[in-house]
Amino acid sequence: MFGKEKSSERIERKACEWLAVLNSDRRTAEETARFRTWLQTDPLHEEVYERVRGVWEELAALKDFAGIPDADTSSTRQPLHEGGESRFRNHRTWLRGNRLFRAAAVVCIVTAMALMAAYLISTQNLRAGNGEVATQTAEIREVTLPDGSTVTVGAQSAIEVHYGEVVRRVDLMAGEAFFSVNKDPSRPFIVSTANAEIRVTGTQFDVRRADEALEIAVLRGKVEVRARQGKSAGPLRLLTSNQKIRIIPNAALPEPRNLGREKPGAWRQGRLIYEDTRLSEVIADANRYYNGNILIDSQSLGDLMVSAAFRSDQIDKMMQTLAAVLPISVKKLSNGDILLRRKSAAAD
Repeated sequence: MFGKEKSSERIERKACEWLAVLNSDRRTAEETARFRTWLQTDPLHEEVYERVRGVWEELAALKDFAGIPDADTSSTRQPLHEGGESRFRNHRTWLRGNRLFRAAAVVCIVTAMALMAAYLISTQNLRAGNGEVATQTAEIREVTLPDGSTVTVGAQSAIEVHYGEVVRRVDLMAGEAFFSVNKDPSRPFIVSTANAEIRVTGTQFDVRRADEALEIAVLRGKVEVRARQGKSAGPLRLLTSNQKIRIIPNAALPEPRNLGREKPGAWRQGRLIYEDTRLSEVIADANRYYNGNILIDSQSLGDLMVSAAFRSDQIDKMMQTLAAVLPISVKKLSNGDILLRRKSAAAD
């Protein structure tokens, strides 16, 4: 069976990151707005965040008992919501006498403070031209780069930004990203992946890692794509507006083809559009917007071709549509996962 890992740990990690952001005096209005969007995306986000926030407030209330000095971390002790400390005043005598608990509190508070420091460092680095951006399930984030170019990072995706005096480079480490690059002939913009290097001076294009393949689609301008062959550079292809190329490891680099109904970056408006696309790739995209696993029970099923359009916020409806047009059965499991099977093999 093919699927993805559970997202609970990622949600908890993201909740911790948001708590660090919101308790920082360096947070911006844009970051606060993104937090509200993330919180409203799924009820589980709010549930996990409230749990993490409660632990944070408890640790803030117990900080004095653990003997940790204030230093200059006062901003981390200001909870986003009030009322955290009052619940623990009656337990101070017991806490002072419990060395094991005090030791545990020290570890927890230091961990929380380290998370805050990591956030501040990464934010400073990105504003200076370097840093990493990663998104969670159903989260889309737009990042403005030092030269005014923007990268829209898709759900469950990750980029790493490297800006220098000679070249502008972004590594796409996972998922999908849409690039809107300001023109600067003296300093090319490079998107680097394991399969290829994409070079432009100013354009708009989308890059998606799909299974082991890499897809590049150009909305406007020109894009040079050079496949990697081991450690050396491979052949070069030039893409223009409304063209697309798909690069498969250890396969010949194909010629670009014209786009049909597909529109690069349509997912930024919540639309997932496919034309002659393998079902496994469609489901890989759907998994990035679904809090659970969508599973395909065989490789042959994943090879079915799909031409359709869906909304990224209606994954359940998307599954129903696929079942209506393909020979598949869709079964929702008790844990919330979805299983796709061939109809001929779907009998329990």
